[in-house]
Amino acid sequence: MTAESVIKRAKKAIRASILHPFDEKLTNLAIKAIDEANKNCGRRINWKKEVYIIPHYTLVPNSWYYETKEDKWGLEIMPEWASNNKNEPDNGAIIGNIIYTTAPKSASR
Repeated sequence: MTAESVIKRAKKAIRASILHPFDEKLTNLAIKAIDEANKNCGRRINWKKEVYIIPHYTLVPNSWYYETKEDKWGLEIMPEWASNNKNEPDNGAIIGNIIYTTAPKSASR
């Protein structure tokens, strides 16, 4: 499994757990996914500070995931936009003073 896939899985598990706070199964899955992401994050050790799930290199210069100084992902925290239950913010949403546009479907890293 790649770092990208385990981190994406953890972010989705966190979102599911927060959106369904009384579902113990989802909470346990989030705990396991976070642990897996922490063990297999590779160079992305600050993945919890990333604002997005979907990489978007052209939105924030030199940043695929728009990393902040504080955690954005955890058992009790996720970016506000993630409550839309989608993998990316709504088009036109303002995230950290940046207007979100749909991520390009194919961009070389």
